[in-house]
Order: sequence, then structure tokens, then C-alpha cells
Amino acid sequence: MSNGGSNVSYAVKGRQVFAPPFQGLQQADLHVVTPSVFSTMGVPLLRGRNLAAEDRLAAPHVLLVNQALAKQIFRGVDPIGQQVMCGFDELNVWWTIVGVVGDIRSDSPSSPPTPTFYLPVAQHPGRANDMQLLVRAHGNPEAMVETLRKRLKETHPEIAIKATTMRENIGETQRSDTFRSLLFGSFAGVSILLAAVGMYGVTAYSVAQRKFEFGLRVALGANRPQLFAMVLKKALAFAAVGVIAGVALSLGLMRVFASVVGKLPGFDPAAYALASATVLAIAVLAMFVPARAAANVDPMSVLRSE
Repeated sequence: MSNGGSNVSYAVKGRQVFAPPFQGLQQADLHVVTPSVFSTMGVPLLRGRNLAAEDRLAAPHVLLVNQALAKQIFRGVDPIGQQVMCGFDELNVWWTIVGVVGDIRSDSPSSPPTPTFYLPVAQHPGRANDMQLLVRAHGNPEAMVETLRKRLKETHPEIAIKATTMRENIGETQRSDTFRSLLFGSFAGVSILLAAVGMYGVTAYSVAQRKFEFGLRVALGANRPQLFAMVLKKALAFAAVGVIAGVALSLGLMRVFASVVGKLPGFDPAAYALASATVLAIAVLAMFVPARAAANVDPMSVLRSE
């Protein structure tokens, strides 16, 4: 969740040639790791072996691939033992795949897993600008962050250190999504409020215009629950028309929203049913007071005023 690693083009031995201009080659993310990173992060080994302490610079060059890369290029073929060249450190070195590990989401929880190579750090002769130390803590991770920062300052005072928790890293990656959700949620809340006020106003105006009718109905024998139900039924019919129009518009605008907020799931009947029920419930609440006023109209005072 911290944008580490590199992105490289690669060729598979026996299928492609890794040479300039490197066109037509697939790409993958690349991370240089120690053997214990997968157990620390809880990433399962699906096939083959893990990286080991014996995988040093003088030993044969080996790497692991994730499940996404294995499916991308080795579909129907056992990736163990296959060799790839990716131009990392040296352009003429074939790296042998010795294992397949599970997929992880490196950029954000919403991003799909990308094809990835994992190379042993002991076979990486170059230097890096930064290194990430991953620690699995038992207990409060925030307390462990400060302990690790002090310890690293004691042992490596010349190194700039930034320490954080996985929860904080995930929060950083979701900040833009959270803002968009808050923005759209605010618009939705304002829209619901305006709709409720509008439904209340229209229903109250309609009741006021029909006071003589309601008074006459009561004088001729209509009971108050009948008047209440009559007003509520007619107002709900208009609200239902609005809900149907809103559902149709939302289905039509789904592609527009997808271009703004990213990939959206397909049609979800449960979500639409819940949204429609919520709007209708708000409509009932907004129209309850005017409907009650219609049911409580005094026929004598209304007929005298008319």
C-alpha cells in the first residue's frame, strides 16, 4: 500500500526475445524481498518453494511469481522451472521461477492484483534509495511503531525513517475514494432533504386547496382514517412515479459515474430495492403531517367559511 517496487517488461525463454526495442513484451511489477516477507504478510505459497537464505548472488538466479502472473502468461503450463528475463540489474540473466505465491493488492484495497515478480534481495547487487521493513506486531501496532523508530535511530542514526501502520497506509490509499464518497453522499443527502421538503409542500398545498371537499366528505359520513388513507395513497402514487424515473435515470447514468469513481458493480437488485424503499419511507414521513391535517378537518368551520 505504499507504491514500492518497479515495473518491468519481461520475456519468457523459448517464447520471446528480450532485446531492443523491447516491443510486444508483457509487463509486471517487481519487488525485491527477503524470504520472510510472505510469512510476515500472510501471503500463501501456492506451488513450488519459497525464497531461501541460500539464494545469494553467486547462486543461480531465482524468483517467485504471483498467481496473477502465472495465469497471465503460463495458463495451462506449470510455471515452476520456467525462465524469464526482465532486465533487472543485468540484461543477460535468466531468472528461474521456483514458486508461485498468492496475489496481494499493492496499491489500494480496490485495485485488482497485478502480475508481480519477487526477487531475493541477496541477488540484487545494486543499491536502493529506500527499504521497507515489515513487522507483524502482537498487540497495539501504534505502540510498536514508536519502539521501532527509536531502535532504528539508535542503530542507524544516519538514515531517515518514516514509520507507519498498515491501517494508516490503507487509509492514505482510500483518501480520494473517501472524499468522493463523502461528496456524493452529501449531494444525496441534500437531494433527499429537498425531495422531502418538496413532497411536504406539495401535499400540504393540495390538502389546503381541498379542505372544502374533505369537510363535505366528513359531513356526508366519511370517517377520518378514510381521508388519511386517500391523501396518502394519492401522494404515494406520485412518489412511486418519481422512484421509477430515478431508477431508470440511475441505470442510464451508471457509465457516467463509472468514469468518475472507477469500476462499478453491475445491476444490484437488492441495492435498488433498498434505495427505493428508503425514498418511499421518506415520502411517507414527509406526507404524514398534511394527510393527518386532512383527516382532522372540522367540517362545520370549513362549510361556514365557504
